[in-house]
Amino acid sequence: MVFDTELKFIDVIPSKETVVPGTSLNVLGGVANPGGEISVRITLWGRAEGSWKALLSQKVFLEEKEHKHIYFTVPPEVFRGDYWGMDDLEEIELMISDKIPSEDVPGKLVFILS
Repeated sequence: MVFDTELKFIDVIPSKETVVPGTSLNVLGGVANPGGEISVRITLWGRAEGSWKALLSQKVFLEEKEHKHIYFTVPPEVFRGDYWGMDDLEEIELMISDKIPSEDVPGKLVFILS
């Protein structure tokens, strides 16, 4: 049985805080399920100045009261300006959630070395 529950997202932790264009980035996120069991798609979102954009996602099954770590490997193209439609990409924000974050929600900053 699947219940409607409000998940709790526990930060997003990049393996490093500065990346170089052309390299990938490993990211760890945490999600806690305070309610009953649920099957849900968790998305890693990114933002560079504008709106949040879905980068990667995975379907996760969470038991009642379960806390789970979720791992993502962000591909190198995400850290290039042309991916975001920008000439000069200096930083992006990352966040995990089961739905698109609102515009005023801050993410974890990752800086791009050029």
